[in-house]
Amino acid sequence: MSSLSFGTCAVISPFSSYLSSFIIFHHSLPFINHYHYLPLRFLSPFYWVIFCKMAALVRHRVSLFGNDAPAIVNCLHILARSLDARTVMKSGPEIVKAGLRSFFEGAADDIEKMVENLKLGKVSKGNQQVKGVSQNINYTTIALLPVLTSLFDHISQHQFGDDVLCESLDDLQMSCYRIMCAIYSLGTVKNPHVERQMPALGECLAHLAAAMPVAYLEPHLNEYNSFSVYTTKTPRERAILGLPNEVQELCQDIPELDVLLKEIGDLAESGARYTEMPHVIEITLPMLCNYLPRWWERGVEIFPELEGQICTDVTSEQLNQLLGSIMKIVVNNLGIDEASWMKRLAVFSQPIVSRAKPEMLKSHFIPTMEKLKKRTGKVVAEEDHLRMEGKAEGDEEEGTIREEFAVLCRDLYALYPLLIRYVDNNRARWLTCPDPDAEELFRMVGEVFIFWSKSHNFKREEQNFVVMNEINNMSFLTADSKSKMSTVSQYHLGLKSH
Repeated sequence: MSSLSFGTCAVISPFSSYLSSFIIFHHSLPFINHYHYLPLRFLSPFYWVIFCKMAALVRHRVSLFGNDAPAIVNCLHILARSLDARTVMKSGPEIVKAGLRSFFEGAADDIEKMVENLKLGKVSKGNQQVKGVSQNINYTTIALLPVLTSLFDHISQHQFGDDVLCESLDDLQMSCYRIMCAIYSLGTVKNPHVERQMPALGECLAHLAAAMPVAYLEPHLNEYNSFSVYTTKTPRERAILGLPNEVQELCQDIPELDVLLKEIGDLAESGARYTEMPHVIEITLPMLCNYLPRWWERGVEIFPELEGQICTDVTSEQLNQLLGSIMKIVVNNLGIDEASWMKRLAVFSQPIVSRAKPEMLKSHFIPTMEKLKKRTGKVVAEEDHLRMEGKAEGDEEEGTIREEFAVLCRDLYALYPLLIRYVDNNRARWLTCPDPDAEELFRMVGEVFIFWSKSHNFKREEQNFVVMNEINNMSFLTADSKSKMSTVSQYHLGLKSH
């Protein structure tokens, strides 16, 4: 590592950890004495300046860092998760806000340029004229998208979106609209590079959906949103900002909420496989799984007195509709090879499970668990048959059985995190009012556990799956019920934890 990279990381890491922990403490206790916060209020703008300066350096000179580029990007991750946006927006100097404008505007430009390059097919050409194209692709993929993901995640977790992306910095909101439309559009491009980046694109868009202060999938209700530039600015001011006349024209590439939900429901009902809908699974589903809970909490079911004057129509029925579609997609793809995307389903679906209705136990969870239990019994029976025939460890049949157990573990890890969260939400009700369907569910889960405990190959493949995917089996059990989307290692639960 170069002295520049080492020095940067060494300076930033300890102070960022300190500031980040203080931000969490401060915003969890709104009554805290603000005089105690005074020293860190001066530190926060300093961190924003460092973040913006370093981001600009990486954007224009990323090649200078060579093999140390990941270390510098990691510094940006640390800074992005250590920023107190609320304080800066209220009392920060203008230089900080100017740096933020420049960062977000540059990010939107770079992602839009990447979309254009990929759609025009410039990436596949290997001559000198595409050197700039290659640099744009590499920077956007390696640095920009991951840093934006961390930043939007931080903004949404601490509910900074209403402070950062609202009236005080209108152009930031417009840059986020551009980023959102570009990422969604990028997911529709048929290109090997895009296919490899689909999960990262979906995660970034999901965190942006959780941070945006406007219900952008319901533009017909935007007039009731006090944070939208279309309600805070006059037509003349909007024209100066370069906005279209109507808010519906801002995100023409992204269908509205009802259209997206119907598309997902139709695909799930048709039994479609991943190859028929990669954009839906990797881009649309993660976005909706964060969009729906965010706006349900601000919707008419929570504020019935505001009916007819509220900026969203999201209901718990829509959350259940989406969760039901996800469960059907899981069932449609059980047992197929090369489906690593299935383990991500349980990750980005977490925010909507808490709204699952009791009826989903019988209509979705029990049928899915029944199918998995039967598959588990079938594979274990095949293993027993081979053992009785005295097949050796290296035999082809034995290798096939291990592959089947590997696929089975992946399928169980796609369902169990959803199932555990659902059970956790309903346990108290089932204890006070016993439910035969719940007892049937527990019985099937217990049978799968018994199969696991008696099978050497099953236990070994499950352990391999845990190690390969860096899964912490206890993290799901200890996760906050309001946790949003995160890495697989933060949400999945191993069989042996039951």
